Amino acid sequence: SGLRFLRALRLMTVPDILQYLNILKTSSSIRLAQLVSIFISVWLTAAGIIHLLENSGDPLDFQNHHQLPYWTCVYFLIVTMSTVGYGDVYCQTVLGRTFLVFFLLVGLAIFASSIPEIIDLVGTRSKYCGEYKREHGKRYTLYLLHVDRRFSILTM
Repeated sequence: SGLRFLRALRLMTVPDILQYLNILKTSSSIRLAQLVSIFISVWLTAAGIIHLLENSGDPLDFQNHHQLPYWTCVYFLIVTMSTVGYGDVYCQTVLGRTFLVFFLLVGLAIFASSIPEIIDLVGTRSKYCGEYKREHGKRYTLYLLHVDRRFSILTM
């Protein structure tokens, strides 16, 4: 209850912590973690606002309220933002509907504008950009080809 849902905004600092702990090393992984953490924290915060508005009721007389648990609001936003909209959960208050309209307009625009960047970050990752990890106990055969005046193959 209250404004405790605003703590979800602290999730935006997770990429900084992961970078400090040297878990995220490349700039593309840092940026991807930033985009994902922003998306999740805004989503959870918006669910908290919907939860607050729907459980408080309409302004002036605070009638027309209904009990929506927080995680039902998270589910509602996931279904609504994915444009599926099952209709099993919906906003009944004027303030809840008004916030939802503005959130969908702004949220879908921001999400749609970040999709190309996410695709670019994931698509440009090289499979050879990681560290070499030596595996003990595996045997390899190394073939060397040396082309000179004569042709020879060495096996080590």
